[in-house]
Amino acid sequence: MRLLVHPLSLGAIGLMLANDFILKPLWPSWWTGKLSDFAGLFFLPFLLAALFSLAAPARLRLAGWLAFGVTGLGFSLLKLDPGLNAALLGAAHTLTGLSIQARLDPSDLLALLSLLPAAWLWRRNGQPEAKSPAVNWRLLVLPLAALVTLADAAAPDLGVACLQAQAAGGTSVLASTRYLTQTYQTLDGGLTWQPLADQGPAICGNSVSPLTSFKSPAEGGFLYRFNPGQGIDSSDDGGLNWRTDYALSPLTEPEQAYLKLTHSGNIQFGSSPYAAAVDPASGNLILAMGLDGVLVRRSAGNWTWAAVGPYQHDSLKLAGSGGLLFLLQFQLYLASLAGLGWLFTRSARLMGSRAARVWTILGWIALGLVSLLGTPEIVTSSYLAVGTFIGLGAMAAATLVALLVAIFRLKGRFFGMLLSGLPQALLLAAVCLLPYVLWGVQFIPSYGMALLASMVLVVLLFILFSLRKKAELA
Repeated sequence: MRLLVHPLSLGAIGLMLANDFILKPLWPSWWTGKLSDFAGLFFLPFLLAALFSLAAPARLRLAGWLAFGVTGLGFSLLKLDPGLNAALLGAAHTLTGLSIQARLDPSDLLALLSLLPAAWLWRRNGQPEAKSPAVNWRLLVLPLAALVTLADAAAPDLGVACLQAQAAGGTSVLASTRYLTQTYQTLDGGLTWQPLADQGPAICGNSVSPLTSFKSPAEGGFLYRFNPGQGIDSSDDGGLNWRTDYALSPLTEPEQAYLKLTHSGNIQFGSSPYAAAVDPASGNLILAMGLDGVLVRRSAGNWTWAAVGPYQHDSLKLAGSGGLLFLLQFQLYLASLAGLGWLFTRSARLMGSRAARVWTILGWIALGLVSLLGTPEIVTSSYLAVGTFIGLGAMAAATLVALLVAIFRLKGRFFGMLLSGLPQALLLAAVCLLPYVLWGVQFIPSYGMALLASMVLVVLLFILFSLRKKAELA
């Protein structure tokens, strides 16, 4: 209890509250996504230790070690294993009655570093007292800390899910996002949207159900029917005959990856549309399409996509080359390491030592394993998974050390090798990256196919370079 009301613990609780309710909605990013994890894991062991010690007052020291173990292991399982994630969240729902979400993300394990200063504080100041402390004001921190921990649970982010036509000094339509609790307003029939300064209660009307007809009063009783994820049907004879008015395409793998990279929330790819409304002024039919923003059918009959805040259709395409580079940051590192690896391979041949050859072989095997870690699950997380991040860092460090050794051993010959081998290294890096670029522009449909193509092309080019070098020596 003393440690739970320690200034550092109270600061962590306050930081978690400020991050979840202020910083995350206003500035969603990698930093705000991680900040609550670091803050929560600092004081959570003290909270659990207090609860455990209430159940077994005579085992205070054991309660502390048990609290740290449960915190570290429970958080790791929550972030790594889908089955255990579902089981733990189900148990929390049974105990609290709350629908809690915790996103699977191995990179969140970086927050386990917070356990180190917490353990240091425990060993320094948290030794059990000779007698149990009296119940006092410090017990009020227990429910507060527990509620703050639950507040960090990530709500699912469906994007624009709510619409409501409303008269406010004129005619307008309001759109709401449940995750960011942000309301937007359109005054031009859904083509442009502006955030409202005065939020008020969340607007969540006009929800639509699959295959349920929606009558558009602006079009004389025109009926619409929604097939989630497939399209919108229309009927002008009271529902006797239906025709496809707009066909929907599922989000591609690169688009999903880009959305998760650019949104720090718990992104959920649901089946839209979620809601429908008719603009009173223009008669436009407006559909809430989740992460794609809104889809507008103008009174003339043509369909138009419109962005609502950070949610828009074809986000990756609209981001251009900058968005593609941002999407392929992991693959850019891989391609750079492949090019540097070829330079060291040429250096190892010049050195002629067995250790250098073994180091080269192990390096290429390690690079292949790091590439295999770049599965769609890792690539489509909002940032690099911790295992891949460590693997890339270790590969980069090992490659640079190897090149420094080659410079020391080869001396003047190294720079001659560098000049002759640099074009091949650049070509190898470009060939390694090319399939991922084709995946990013949606020419290759699957990341797995791009990964396989990249590895095969690198191996073929490596063999070609090696055969050419042997021919030159002969």
